[in-house]
Amino acid sequence: VAPGVTRAKKPFSTCCRGCIMGFGHDIRCGHIDPSKVGPGLCKNGCGLNVAPGTDAKGRPLTTCCKGCALGLAHDKFCQKVTAAAAPRASISGMCKIGCGRKVAPGTTRSGKPFDTCCRDCAKSGGTAHSSSCIE
Repeated sequence: VAPGVTRAKKPFSTCCRGCIMGFGHDIRCGHIDPSKVGPGLCKNGCGLNVAPGTDAKGRPLTTCCKGCALGLAHDKFCQKVTAAAAPRASISGMCKIGCGRKVAPGTTRSGKPFDTCCRDCAKSGGTAHSSSCIE
């Protein structure tokens, strides 16, 4: 049986998600270290803290990042706080990537205000900025 608990705080009853869905064992089956799973830690056993925020249905997240949730490598936003997790950042006019710069003026094609300082910041995860980016 896999270590950890479900969203309902009940212990897992099968060895992996593949088995519970009837597809057979998945790639993580039997490879999760029980010491790296617990309250506040990623359910996939990587040992990192769960990302703050909720999913589309309003439930608290159970993995550290989208990459880990999809069974891939950790993504560039893993263990970083973004505006989705901390709405105060976008309200205060700061870039959601967390680079410390102000949000670019203007709106998107759909009429929503920009939530990043520049396109390069959004694409690079805050490590690069375009020449037109306001400091």
